[in-house]
Amino acid sequence: MKPTLSNTISDRLGDYSGVNSLLAVGFLILLSFVFLSPARAQSRDERKKIEVFNLSDVRLLPGPFRHAQEMDERYLLELDPDRLLASYYKTAGLKPKAPQYGGWESTHLSGAILGHYLSAASMMFASTGNPKLKERVDYIVDRLKQCQETRFPDTQETSLHLKMDHNQKLTLEIRHPWWAGAGFSIEVNGRKLADTGEPGSCFRVSLEWHSGDKITVHLPMRLRVFPMANDSDKVAIMYGTIVLAGELGGHVPLPYAKDNSQFFDMPDVSVPSLAIEGKPVNEWLKPVAGHPLYFKTVGVGRPNDLELKPLYEISHQHYTVYWDIVRPD
Repeated sequence: MKPTLSNTISDRLGDYSGVNSLLAVGFLILLSFVFLSPARAQSRDERKKIEVFNLSDVRLLPGPFRHAQEMDERYLLELDPDRLLASYYKTAGLKPKAPQYGGWESTHLSGAILGHYLSAASMMFASTGNPKLKERVDYIVDRLKQCQETRFPDTQETSLHLKMDHNQKLTLEIRHPWWAGAGFSIEVNGRKLADTGEPGSCFRVSLEWHSGDKITVHLPMRLRVFPMANDSDKVAIMYGTIVLAGELGGHVPLPYAKDNSQFFDMPDVSVPSLAIEGKPVNEWLKPVAGHPLYFKTVGVGRPNDLELKPLYEISHQHYTVYWDIVRPD
């Protein structure tokens, strides 16, 4: 018998595992649009409105889609949450419960996979109802709460709440960032510590800790101007640890481009310069009322003043983080 398209795909799906099975599912969905579309086009009146539905409203029947889902589910349950949490424990000064994974997890990208894992496990729970997946998500979220609570940088402080089964003597190393301004302080249960170390160092706090103890680190931020290493007439501006960027207009739509060459056809945008030579940054860069991390230049922009905001808040927009310095008029 001549193999059909569905038979061929079903046979080949058995060769996929882990992430590859996700690609297989995406491929099948694409084929469903290509090969299963109606024979005749529907009129405007016949078309039904597309509505969003929850993953929990759908359950897959036995077949290639269910097979791919089960392989992904099995892979998620094989990963050890404590190994994914290892770098978070280390950063919080706690002893990891399991060794860190290798690969990216053992580099400067350690911890990045945990966010992807939480999303995947949550969506798989919604799709299957497997209670083991929800237990994983709840466990990870609970452990992260032990590591840190923060709304930084919107507020210039961060807190660590301890949840412990029993009292334990530990030494926590709390970094005093080099970028922190005057007023950096550490509090333990509301009591300010007399010494916090030098900027750029770690301060050691050795105590017998109890469940419910709270460590609060106050991180006042200040404005700084950083010239480029090979060009002192071009600078970047930071507020504490945040790189500030200026929007230049010219909205960039999605998709960004069909190919790389399309970027060269986009219109140029004008980048203002700054006439700030010899002027302290606090004199010409002022906070924007109601926006704690926004700033506006005052009288130094050429040809116009501009607003700066955190780089991470800018998307689909032309922007720059480097500014040319020009001599005052």
